[in-house]
This record gives sequence, C-alpha cells and structure tokens, in this order.
Amino acid sequence: MSCNRRTLLYVRARGVTLIEAILVVLVLAIAVPVGMRMITESNEVRRQSADTARAITLTAGVLEHITADSNASSGGLGFSAFDDSSAYLTTATTGLYDRLATMTAPYSTDGITYDVVIGPLADATGTVTGDTNEDVFREITVRVTFPDPDGGSLTMPTSIVLTDLGS
Repeated sequence: MSCNRRTLLYVRARGVTLIEAILVVLVLAIAVPVGMRMITESNEVRRQSADTARAITLTAGVLEHITADSNASSGGLGFSAFDDSSAYLTTATTGLYDRLATMTAPYSTDGITYDVVIGPLADATGTVTGDTNEDVFREITVRVTFPDPDGGSLTMPTSIVLTDLGS
C-alpha cells in the first residue's frame, strides 16, 4: 500500500481545529438549556392537561351518582334526600362521600379532591320564592380541586339542576 504525500496532507486537513471544537461547545452550551426548558414546560403542560382530564372524569362520576341518587326509590335516596344535604353527604357508610370513597381514592392520592354543594329548592329562574308549587328545582355543584404545575391549585366547579320527575 503506497501512500503519497498529498494523501497524508488531505487526511491531516480533515481533523477538527480548536476553533471548531470551541464553537461546538458554545452551540451546545446555548442549545441544551433552551432544550431542557422547553422539555420542562412541555411536561408541565402535559401534566396539567392530564390532571384536568382526571378532574373532568371525577366530576362526571360524582354527578352521575348524584343523578342516580335523585331518581332512586330506596335506601333513603331520591330527590327528597337532598333536603338534608349534610345527612346526604356525610352520613357514615350511606352518605355520598363514604359511598364514593373507593372510586375517589386514586384521585385523592394524587392531590385531587372534591366537594358537593347542594342548593335550596328554587323556581325555574333559580329564585327561591317559598312557593312549594314553583320551587321544584335544585342546583347541585361539584367542585374539583387539583394541583397546578406552579405549586398552587385549580378549582373546577360544575353544576347541574335537578327536579323530582315523580311529582
């Protein structure tokens, strides 16, 4: 294998110079932190989207149980069970919070909580008139609170209006 001088010079000229190496290091020094910041921000947005989706799922589950309870005819349930909201929500074993504890446990471990607010009977405009023939609607609000990436929390209230279809 013969090698002439021109071939050796060509091979040597293909090496990396100190200036090229410094430029590569500078480009990486600028690009890596920017890339890491973008990845972090993307992860925070993804996390918040996932938590929001989980909050919506929890809200839907709780509202479905409340709606089913309003139409139930046994076990102390039905639309009239909302008359004593404290008993409906917090009675040991049979209250809504205890009945849903198994369903909501995975959410609680991730810092997602909920509470239920049961409004008074009102008429079709939402006004409490005191007229038992007009005040037949009840607004029920489920407020789900979940962590936000900045260390705070976000609250998502969702309301439904129920009435007694059996009357």
